[in-house]
Amino acid sequence: MLATAQARRIRRGEPPAGGGPALPIRLAIVSRQRLIRDALAAVLGREEGIQILGRAGPGSDEIHANEREADVVLVDIPPPARSDGADFLAAARRRFPDAKLLGLMDTSDEALMVKALKAGAKGCVSTKAAVSQLGKAIRSVHEGEVWARRHLLVRCLGEDKSVPMRGAPDGEDAAGGLTPREREILRWLALGATNKAIARALVIREKTVKTHLGNVFRKLRVTGRVQAVVYALRRGLP
Repeated sequence: MLATAQARRIRRGEPPAGGGPALPIRLAIVSRQRLIRDALAAVLGREEGIQILGRAGPGSDEIHANEREADVVLVDIPPPARSDGADFLAAARRRFPDAKLLGLMDTSDEALMVKALKAGAKGCVSTKAAVSQLGKAIRSVHEGEVWARRHLLVRCLGEDKSVPMRGAPDGEDAAGGLTPREREILRWLALGATNKAIARALVIREKTVKTHLGNVFRKLRVTGRVQAVVYALRRGLP
């Protein structure tokens, strides 16, 4: 039992139960161009808290044992004229079923970003982003955040009829049942803050933030932070 609990902590990138520094984020890089793969590995490998597990082309079938343990996969998505970004992400998802996918793309193409989010990407970062910004996106996605512009989340979910845009029944404002602290945390969430940033801003423990978020999701009748953000934006809560 203890070994299983320890393994779960390791997969989440948490420090061992006995304390110590947090484990690095295990990153895999997928790109059709070897030069880009090698360049990304070189610069991101110098980022604190990030460990490069492997790099490969999108069609490569060879998987090294340690690559299966990747926490985040950075997928270089070409322009639509050269490829279907959804296909790239689908191939990455098959290869790394347990990892979180982050698309590296031309973020001026909103249609491509929406397609990437619908295909399972947890975020979209610009090919023109600084290394520090790319590192921040990787860390945010690893922590369970969605790295994307808020209006794109609304558009993405709004176009997907299978995803409920509002947890509460029509005419019922479930946000009215939130406590002042829960509403405050929901506002921070809608602004794109991570749990750690919210805890720091409100001077509370990160564990307390997670407890409040669980209450928010339950009261709004939503399944996670993305739907909660959409609810907040549509209600003008931020």
